[in-house]
Amino acid sequence: MNSTHYTVRDVLLYDSITINVRTSGSADNNIETYNVSNVQTQIGNTMNISWTAAFFPRAGQYNVYYTYRENSTIFSVRSNGVSYGVNNQSTKYTYLTRPFTSTNIMFEIRDITLDDAGYYNGGSIAEAAWSGGGVVLVVKEKPSKPNITGDLNVEVNRYVELTCFSHSTSAPDYYSKLVNLSYTWFVNETKMDGETRENLRIYVTIDLKYNKYSCRATDDNLECDPLQINSLYKYDRLTISPEPELNEDNKIAVREGDIIGPFNCSADCNPRCDITWKLKSTSGYSDPPQKDGLLLALVVERDMEFVRCVAQWIHTNKTIQKEILLDVQCNPQTPINFTGYSFTNNCVNLTWISGFNGGNDQFFIVHLKDSSTWRELTNVTYQMEGRKVQFDHGPLTPGREYWFRLKSCNTINCSSTPADVRAVVKGELCAQYKGNQEKATPTDVLVGICILLTVFGIACLIVAVLVIFKTRRGNDDRYDDHDVELDEEHMTQHYVYVQDSSEDDDAGVQVIGVEMDYTVMHSRSEQETPYEELNSI
Repeated sequence: MNSTHYTVRDVLLYDSITINVRTSGSADNNIETYNVSNVQTQIGNTMNISWTAAFFPRAGQYNVYYTYRENSTIFSVRSNGVSYGVNNQSTKYTYLTRPFTSTNIMFEIRDITLDDAGYYNGGSIAEAAWSGGGVVLVVKEKPSKPNITGDLNVEVNRYVELTCFSHSTSAPDYYSKLVNLSYTWFVNETKMDGETRENLRIYVTIDLKYNKYSCRATDDNLECDPLQINSLYKYDRLTISPEPELNEDNKIAVREGDIIGPFNCSADCNPRCDITWKLKSTSGYSDPPQKDGLLLALVVERDMEFVRCVAQWIHTNKTIQKEILLDVQCNPQTPINFTGYSFTNNCVNLTWISGFNGGNDQFFIVHLKDSSTWRELTNVTYQMEGRKVQFDHGPLTPGREYWFRLKSCNTINCSSTPADVRAVVKGELCAQYKGNQEKATPTDVLVGICILLTVFGIACLIVAVLVIFKTRRGNDDRYDDHDVELDEEHMTQHYVYVQDSSEDDDAGVQVIGVEMDYTVMHSRSEQETPYEELNSI
């Protein structure tokens, strides 16, 4: 052996230590076995410490030593008694062995604290105390209060690892360093099966925000304060309350001037979502009246399209949104470019451009001014916006001035301001009619028009008959002079014959003579038109 001093570390992990010593060049084994003895107690208890000494000195005294961070003599035993330093009694220690010279060393320690923990041994001198024997007093204390560490702010759909950190506070420290604590995990004060390690791995979901986690150092059943995992998430759905009543087009049907709201918009976000409202109209976006996610009462205007709730997650600035569509129903717009034009002698063509229909089926009512009142003529149904619409009215009195009025209407109401237009019917009135036109009623006008049309038709018929008659007479004049002379001679003979035969009593001869004479005339290229037929014409 080159050294006489060896240190055995973590000796308390063993019940005994065996040392084999051999000299150089020798095969002999020199084996020495040392038993490891320790007793454990709690703070505040009373504990008896005992061991067996190799001998009790006949002369002198047997000292009991305490060793932890420093060496000290706690009392001395002689054949006649015990001395506790300069005192014969002690409030801390009491020697229990009798007779005093016995090798069975036993004493009592009262009101134990962590400072009492350490190695106790005896001998006549201090060096002898390290020769073997003795007892280690372990004073156990609750482990340190567990503390859960780890990233508690975790986005959902990820894993987080929690660590329950605690350590032994028992003494001596060479004992506490050897203690392996085990752990128990709890969720909402309910033990989690199979979780006895220092670390706990959890898959983070939204529901974890309602869970409280705690751990316990099972060495002495000491439990830490519970904590919660702060699940970071952006909820994918916004809630608007009260829930709007929607029509079949998933819109709120409202009228111009109505009030909508208040509506509260909320989002389950962690960390929180900043919530704002936006109003969309035909002119663009604007900020409606709002406060802390609440859309305040809003007066509906005809150009509004929807209101939108926007939630911005402050953790990543991601946004989600939800809209309330508006079906604004209002009075239709007054038609524009209302014009009247007379393109015939008795008709007026009315045209206009349809405007905004107010969200309902639109139709147009046309009025005609009759003296001082407006008389409804008709209504025209037309659904398209911004398109040209026309209506023809007639027959009207030529040369007369007429006023027309136009309104656009829907199921809500009619346009607040009508459109008026003046039109003069093409043509001239006779002087007598012009003088009496102010007195004439619409019925008189219609009767007069009918009479004029009837007279005009008769005149046309007479002209046609005269044209036909003149045409036929012109054909007869085209015969040459010879034919005319023969015709006149024949007609004279025919007249004489007929006149002579009129005195005959036989009527059939007259008829035959006439028919025969007519037959000769019929053989000509053109037949003469009888007078009776001309007269009928």
